[in-house]
Amino acid sequence: MKPIRVLFPCIALAFAASAFASGAAIEGFPPALRSADLVLRDATIATLDPLQPEAQALAVRDGKILAVGGNESISRYIGKQTRVLDLHGAFVTPGFVEGHGHLLDTGESLMQINVGKAKNWDGVVAMVKTAVAKAKPGEWIVGFGWLESKWDRAPQPNLDGLPLPASLNAASPDNPVLLTTASYHGLYANASALKLAGISDKTPDPVGGTIVRVGDTVMDGSVRHRLAKLRSRMLRSVAVGAR
Repeated sequence: MKPIRVLFPCIALAFAASAFASGAAIEGFPPALRSADLVLRDATIATLDPLQPEAQALAVRDGKILAVGGNESISRYIGKQTRVLDLHGAFVTPGFVEGHGHLLDTGESLMQINVGKAKNWDGVVAMVKTAVAKAKPGEWIVGFGWLESKWDRAPQPNLDGLPLPASLNAASPDNPVLLTTASYHGLYANASALKLAGISDKTPDPVGGTIVRVGDTVMDGSVRHRLAKLRSRMLRSVAVGAR
């Protein structure tokens, strides 16, 4: 009886091999492909997979990618309810799930002085002074990344932890300086930048923001909360000055 037990599996395997060779299907094998909700075809698809960096088509079901490949292979996922889009060679890239990263601002910051490396306000001023030495008179000095709460000591003198502008004005008397906080909610500008932006002691606070003042005198650019309009105004001055 022992040889018979060995023989049955062999017969079954031989039968399966014969069925595949003749094109016959065994019920339930291979499993049927599930139809996609969406098929993109005739596209130029960046997969970010080094083994298959580019594909022509893809199939999507329930918000997930089922497969990528050529038009012919992906056509197997097309069912009666599948939406098929012919992109005529258009480029397709994976989407970005971005919570709150300020991607454009991050890229912009890489072209500016990283004053976030400074341990305190004196370090910020020193970095600006170094940049001024390399710049032409009137050229903008733009930096990013400072945050007074991260400094190892409070600037002296200060107003609620914020430095008074005398040292920055002295370091850059002929070059406008605009320094954005790491939170993007504040700016610090020297006297030259304020003048170019048209901000004076009589300029009202922007909606949702505050221009910091010592008494009735503007202390610096502006800090705290939603200063998009003011920053845009000053950066337009940067663009004009760079021409």
